[in-house]
Amino acid sequence: MESLALAVTLAPMPDAAHYLLAWPRALFVEEATAVLEQFIGPQMIDACTVLLQEAFCGRGPVLDFDAEARRTFGFGAADSQRAFVQSLIDQAEKTPQPEDRPIWPDRHHVVGPAEMSDHRRQLPRAFTDLVTNFHDRGYFDRSFGDSLDNLDPDLVLAERLGGRPGLWPLQPAQWDEETFYGLIEVLHDLVARPRMSDRLAGLWQAPFYAVEAGRRLYRWRVNRLLDTTDIGLRLADTGEDAGRLVETVDPARAELLDRVLVTPKAVAAGRVRHAIALFRGRGADEHAKRSAIVTLVGVLEDRRELLKAELLRKDEGALFQIANEFGLRHNRAGQRGDFDPVFLDWVFWWYLATIELTDRLLARPD
Repeated sequence: MESLALAVTLAPMPDAAHYLLAWPRALFVEEATAVLEQFIGPQMIDACTVLLQEAFCGRGPVLDFDAEARRTFGFGAADSQRAFVQSLIDQAEKTPQPEDRPIWPDRHHVVGPAEMSDHRRQLPRAFTDLVTNFHDRGYFDRSFGDSLDNLDPDLVLAERLGGRPGLWPLQPAQWDEETFYGLIEVLHDLVARPRMSDRLAGLWQAPFYAVEAGRRLYRWRVNRLLDTTDIGLRLADTGEDAGRLVETVDPARAELLDRVLVTPKAVAAGRVRHAIALFRGRGADEHAKRSAIVTLVGVLEDRRELLKAELLRKDEGALFQIANEFGLRHNRAGQRGDFDPVFLDWVFWWYLATIELTDRLLARPD
């Protein structure tokens, strides 16, 4: 008995460098950890098999996972297979992923306006293919049901999209722009990852369906698709507008948004998230951007003593002078209101960066 247990313990674990991870690394780690924590015995083996089939390119990890059961001759097979998946979790950071490196024609060809327009016209069809793939793997079973249910996907979508009929099956040639963008957001809310091969066993409830894991994977794949075009939109990953289309920004400002959205001050976090959602929403107008800036000014007002202590006095005063003298939050005589709306973008990012600075100051041990 002890020798068999020792064999399980000392068995060589897989070298994840030989596999190719098709998912974002953080998503695989969180979902694999959840599966190991929530399932035991045959359910754990089934859930791990489904996960490895989805999260990796090719069948290598699944075949090696099955081989663990054969290697232990049935005794301790589940423990050995659990250790196999845990090893993949531990090695996730060094597991390679497919590289989106451009091939020769893409590197040496300048895309013209007409071709870019053609690419945008192909987007609804490519999105339809992506959703069909999710549907075939059961990602909408929790919302649409299956052949044993009486749910009608067309009615589910119509209820959420202002009563528009005929949306399912997807017919991209019939969509206008608003319908297309609406479907992207609605389907995000309906998706959930099935963790078992027998989806009926899930009874539509957690832990058999992972809603957040399904949404994160959906956002990741839809955003990869949107990023191939000049559409200038992507699904927000964090904040109160997560799963909603927002305007894209350069990588530096995207990183700033990510840092600010995890602000340690819970009270300020809600206001900052609301301001970001107002500002970056698809088609945000001048009034929405002004409201976003006013919200950020309120956060900075609460931290004014910190700013006075840490910044030069003139720098601290300039922050609020901009808001007060340019008619952003008060309506007083003598205020300037004739500035170019692009000015609002500059003010918003300046204030947001200042909030991020104060977050770091507040997080210091002293």
